[in-house]
Amino acid sequence: GTLLVWLTYDICRKWMPTRPETAYISALLTTCSFYSLELVSGLKSLEHNDIAFVFYTTCALWAWIRYVQVGQKTKWAVLSGLFMGLAILNKWLTGYFVAGGWGIYLLLTYCRQIQLKHVLDFTLAVIASMIVFVPWQLYISHAFPVESAIEYQHNAEHFTKDFGHPGNVWTHFM
Repeated sequence: GTLLVWLTYDICRKWMPTRPETAYISALLTTCSFYSLELVSGLKSLEHNDIAFVFYTTCALWAWIRYVQVGQKTKWAVLSGLFMGLAILNKWLTGYFVAGGWGIYLLLTYCRQIQLKHVLDFTLAVIASMIVFVPWQLYISHAFPVESAIEYQHNAEHFTKDFGHPGNVWTHFM
């Protein structure tokens, strides 16, 4: 939780270099965030899992921003992918949150001429994330075939079933 303050500051400092006060205010808001304080103090259920997910996702975002800011160095793409893999181990495919933003960024920034290097670095990040989480998936599928099949089925149902919110698939878009 403490490292999140510095990560937030550095992300904002890199993303908005002409506005250093924005980085300071963002770090201050991260420090004083009530939800974050509840997580690190253990007041919320699953706090350890949620704070780890937020940390790994923020690290993936931080590494991706470094990738963009320093001229698309491949090492930052791989580091971002490794952190995405750790986030996936925490909250399954929501760990690809940064990859989704990265893909949208590529489409909006380079829509007229996406360079092969950008696609390869993105692919390398996804492969790096898979190196982190796929071994665990293979292990649980082998060691606990019945239980993992039930979990995979339940995860797939999130795309087809309503789990408590009113409306249909388009509710959130409306």
